[in-house]
Amino acid sequence: MATGAEQPRFLRHEGEEFIFVLDGTLDVIVQDTIYPVAAGGMIFFRSTLDHRYANSGDEMVRALWVNTPPTM
Repeated sequence: MATGAEQPRFLRHEGEEFIFVLDGTLDVIVQDTIYPVAAGGMIFFRSTLDHRYANSGDEMVRALWVNTPPTM
């Protein structure tokens, strides 16, 4: 995710998500809480919760992202 990029609206769908951040810091916003996940960190949450993403840092974010069931 490029510097300054963000998901403009909350998403909600069936399933679960696992994100492992390889580079940078990804802000994962779930409901009303922001979880900054730095390189080497991970987060897991149910996709049925309102969620979105942002890169408020000055470094490109690269992450391994797993959705189950698969989503686009």
